[in-house]
Amino acid sequence: MKRTKLLLAKQNTYADKDTFTLIEENIDNLKNGYIRVSVSLISIEPAMSGWIVNRTNYMPTLNIGDIMHAFAIGSVIESNHRNFKIGDRVTGNLGCQTLADINPEETELDKTIPLNISDELAVSACGLTGLTAYFGLQKIGNLKKSDTVVVSAAAGAVGSIAGQLAKIVGCHVIGIVGSQEKKDLIIDEFNYDNAVNYKAEDFKEQLNKATPNGIDVYFDNVGGPILNYCLARLNKQARIVLCGAISNYNSDKPMTGPSNYFNLVYQSASMQGFIVLDYKAEFNDARKIISSYIDQNKIIYRTEVFEGLTAIPDALQHMFEGKNKGKVLVKV
Repeated sequence: MKRTKLLLAKQNTYADKDTFTLIEENIDNLKNGYIRVSVSLISIEPAMSGWIVNRTNYMPTLNIGDIMHAFAIGSVIESNHRNFKIGDRVTGNLGCQTLADINPEETELDKTIPLNISDELAVSACGLTGLTAYFGLQKIGNLKKSDTVVVSAAAGAVGSIAGQLAKIVGCHVIGIVGSQEKKDLIIDEFNYDNAVNYKAEDFKEQLNKATPNGIDVYFDNVGGPILNYCLARLNKQARIVLCGAISNYNSDKPMTGPSNYFNLVYQSASMQGFIVLDYKAEFNDARKIISSYIDQNKIIYRTEVFEGLTAIPDALQHMFEGKNKGKVLVKV
């Protein structure tokens, strides 16, 4: 039996084909205490650029020659661990590889995915993507029915779910996107009330018009100038959910802080970041809620699937260039 895996070849923030090396190898007998997982779908995350250069502290350090990290789903095909059996579906950091030999005592795995949730759904709307939107809004956004909510990267994986969750609560929701096509998409398909194009010369005027009474909750996926301007639009006791900063991920320059940050003081507002894994004890309950919304057509989700490990650099670039509409996945 052979395994194909994607190894880190170069530590650069903008991942391209030279960032990785694809190798094929014969696999050895499975070690005691390990399980062997056939990986089916890999989730492409904005955070992967940070993992490459070890910018985060919640993932193991990556060195040149290591298997690239990836949250993925797969099925156990061989087990030398008492708590896992052949056929179990698992999600976790399985890595960019076709077959993953995992020690569950060292790598945290989730095998509680309900049978009614498909592999695709388990790594998109009911996976870390949907859970990020859910917990960001619930734990930090503290949504109220009368809130005006603004979401950046609103046509992306997390943003598209966040906007719909806010609408379910009864909020007035505005999305920030980068094209007219995406403006139409989030209004027509994802149920946003309004949309603004950050690439337009009159972006600030568009946002002012869309939020005449200010912003109560800003779900930030991009950082940079958009975050800075939304800070200036905050209402009293507004909440900013810091989820991502995709506008800065591919830059070699240090991130700069927003100049309007002191408006948090003036408005008695808050700005808090989070890692969705902080809430893993509540994942099962949240999955049930999101899944029920999908069954009721209250949440619509989109995926864009690339084929094969060799497509991972293209999938990453597709996402970082803002071309995706929904969640980007790679079928192994």
